[in-house]
Amino acid sequence: ATMTLWHAFLILAWLLPLAYATSACTLIPYSLRVDLMTSPLAVRSTQPKLSWQLKSSSLSSCKDQSMTAYRILVDDDIGYIEKGQGRRWDSGKVATNATYAIYGGPAISSLQRTFWTVIVWDQSGASYGLANSTSPADMIGALEAAPGTSVWQAAEWIQKYYASPPTAPCDFYKEWPVPLFRKDMTIPAGKIARARMYISGLGYYETYINGVRVGDSVLDPGLTSVNKTIIYSAYDIGDMINSGQNTWGIMVGNGFFNPLPLTFWGHINLRLALFVGMPTVRAMIYVEYEGGANFTVGTDDTWKVGSGPILRNNVYLGEIYDARIQSVLKGWNANGYNVTSWPQVIINKQAPLGLMTPQTVPPIRVQDKYPAVAMHQSSPGVWVFDLGVNFAGWANFSIPHTTQGQTLVMRYGETLYPNGTIDTTSSSAGQILYGNGGPCAPARAEQTDTVIMAGGPLEGWQPTFTWHGFRYVEIVGLTAANNVSLSMVTGLQLHSDVDEIGKIQTSSSLFNGIHSMFVQTLKSNLFSIQSDCPHRERFGYGGDAMATDTSIMWTLDMEAFYTKRMHDYLDAAEVISTGEYLGMPETAPFVGIADAGMGSNSGPIGWGSMFTQLQAQLYAYNADPRIMQEMYPATKSWLSFLNQYAEAHNGWIDVGLGDWIAIDIAPTNLTSNIFYHYNIALMASIADIVIGAGSGDLYRHQADVLAKSITARFASSSGKYSSSGLQGAQAFALWHQIVPAPLFNASFAQLVAAVEAANNHVSVGLFGLRYMMDVLAAAGRTDLVLTMLNQTSYPSYGYMLAHNATTLWETWQGDDHTSYNHPMLGAVVGWFYEHLAGFSYDVPSRTLTVAPKALARGSIDWVDASYQHPYLGGFSSRWGWENDSWCINVTVPVNSRAQVVMRGGKVEYFSSGVYYTCDV
Repeated sequence: ATMTLWHAFLILAWLLPLAYATSACTLIPYSLRVDLMTSPLAVRSTQPKLSWQLKSSSLSSCKDQSMTAYRILVDDDIGYIEKGQGRRWDSGKVATNATYAIYGGPAISSLQRTFWTVIVWDQSGASYGLANSTSPADMIGALEAAPGTSVWQAAEWIQKYYASPPTAPCDFYKEWPVPLFRKDMTIPAGKIARARMYISGLGYYETYINGVRVGDSVLDPGLTSVNKTIIYSAYDIGDMINSGQNTWGIMVGNGFFNPLPLTFWGHINLRLALFVGMPTVRAMIYVEYEGGANFTVGTDDTWKVGSGPILRNNVYLGEIYDARIQSVLKGWNANGYNVTSWPQVIINKQAPLGLMTPQTVPPIRVQDKYPAVAMHQSSPGVWVFDLGVNFAGWANFSIPHTTQGQTLVMRYGETLYPNGTIDTTSSSAGQILYGNGGPCAPARAEQTDTVIMAGGPLEGWQPTFTWHGFRYVEIVGLTAANNVSLSMVTGLQLHSDVDEIGKIQTSSSLFNGIHSMFVQTLKSNLFSIQSDCPHRERFGYGGDAMATDTSIMWTLDMEAFYTKRMHDYLDAAEVISTGEYLGMPETAPFVGIADAGMGSNSGPIGWGSMFTQLQAQLYAYNADPRIMQEMYPATKSWLSFLNQYAEAHNGWIDVGLGDWIAIDIAPTNLTSNIFYHYNIALMASIADIVIGAGSGDLYRHQADVLAKSITARFASSSGKYSSSGLQGAQAFALWHQIVPAPLFNASFAQLVAAVEAANNHVSVGLFGLRYMMDVLAAAGRTDLVLTMLNQTSYPSYGYMLAHNATTLWETWQGDDHTSYNHPMLGAVVGWFYEHLAGFSYDVPSRTLTVAPKALARGSIDWVDASYQHPYLGGFSSRWGWENDSWCINVTVPVNSRAQVVMRGGKVEYFSSGVYYTCDV
């Protein structure tokens, strides 16, 4: 038959929209990163990881989009990149759907800058990259090699000369004004192509070029064991510096490098555990001219040093600031200021010798603002301001009218006494409350700032080299002439600037409140380490991180942060270990705390277990074995340390802190030996990944033998793993798969009985909480978890919320001697993501699973969750009841696929796109 014109028209009319849709379905690479950073100015690795994300031009209408290959181009000249050439490295077309690669070109030399891009192919064979980008600059990443050791030789550690430096404990409590370092420098003439500053100041620093602050980060550098690792930052100062005369200023505070000799709990002195010294700085500026010439200037003995307006500064006790001195020092860091009377610096011969390492973790920045919501006088002349939420950071003060010499004293606290007076008990450093802080220490180690006025307005003052954890601010010294008002005080939230990648909301306002408390608590405790609390201690406890890492990784992009923490723990282990093998510390850096450890200043086994668990968590997150490979010798040494201790104690590890802050405490000898088993089992998996399949078999056999021994020693025939079958004991044994199959049902029944015996309330601690919720949900008793989480009487999260909590407490009951801003009970949020939303993922297969468990009508009516995974892309779901049907919306990112487990158990499979389906 002959095709008619009409038939041809109909076919064309049908094909044209399809062709248009196909051509419109582009695959867009974006968010190019180098070792998890965007266009970093200092890359330490000679073989960095290059990664990118993908998005669709229209995810709702373009289904089944995937990447089938990539090609990476690297060149020192951006012009060649724009022309699609990579002379330094051209990966060629690599057939894979992985969205990262390890740079495979020649090592990039010190301070070398180079550029890169990626071209990707989709399932139809079409390629996308520079030519498809509306803004080519968005598709080009840069990386610069870190300064090499020889380059750093241009800069010395410098400090102020002190004729009588502090030595006796009382000396440190005297006024030691912050040093102001200044260098007048002449930059040679020429057309500047780029200029970089590299700097580290111990403890903290702020730096300026020609009177202008460099960067917006605060409390730099990040905390490390400085005798092992010193972090420096790199800044682009090309638009701040000129040929000719320039002035470079640096102000350095104490931080943790020069702590006070406070005796925490009456016996822990940070100065005896940390590498300490007077404030010191090392920095250099590298200027490159068009044509290739360069100029370097660094810290040396030609610098001058003066005394600043911050008379005292301590991370715990706060600052004393004299605005009268600042008025005299105005312009000290700019051209033209007379410093002829300032002495020369000295070279610091006692500076720490840690490896100078570029910062890879997002720095601490101001993140949010909290205007005061209420104020009152607790007594005549004593004003208390309520910021409305507990948080970590600063209070910013603006007072329109002050008189010269007027002194304001600010105290910070989390709670109020019934009479409206501020209560600082929970936030005083090291529980120094009754004169137990050592010679000359204050009787009560409160967070306090003091400002001495110069007269006139005080405009936006805040401390510089400290931070506080608080909700309430008390100010003493205001008068009627100051026109006291709410606008005087604004809270500034600080934390490491990690991306928030997870969001979850439910039909339960109680659950949403729990989630909000956790997020606020988490952000209060990310200050280059994950701390236990933002005021009283501020230490990097391993147990807190181990109990909450799942929740945190569903909330924030912690890959770079936790990679740093792995190095922190390795450094601290090397600092404390004196024997043949590495023991893991209780905190990193090590601060002198070694509770219930196994010798050599090691901490309790549950806290040290973070070192192995976090490796497994990172691998599940990124499928990148490099951190395991780097840590493998240390991990083996840690296992040998545990084995050595056990062999000396009849095969057991019976010491530890157990399920910390539990109400009904599981036996410590049980929990410690289960942690021992856990480390061995993790080591088996790590060996398989690092060495090859089967390499962990010996560890696996050792774990199996130990599991049987634990059951033989602790379990009864009724399945109890403690004499009374406590929640924690049962949860530990079940979650860690210690319980043999014939005993599982009985042991699980004992867990359920323990919950019911507690009137459906929790009685576990920081570890048992996660274990118990996971075990109950996995065995089909999500209803019991929901019953516990819906409680509002003690002990419960609802009890905290009912008592006006905005952050999680350190203990279930809450009291003035414990913190009200403590993340360690935060495992519940991970449970929300994994069981209410039902999220899980597998990076190698690029598969997302959505399998909600709380599906009984009337328990939770809907859950709305999303997650922006850096390698799989952004996925989301919203499930809920619509009339008599259970329905779910699912968004699957390009280059990934999803399996959705419906309410009735049916599994539906989806490629990339947006989907809606119901299960009646």
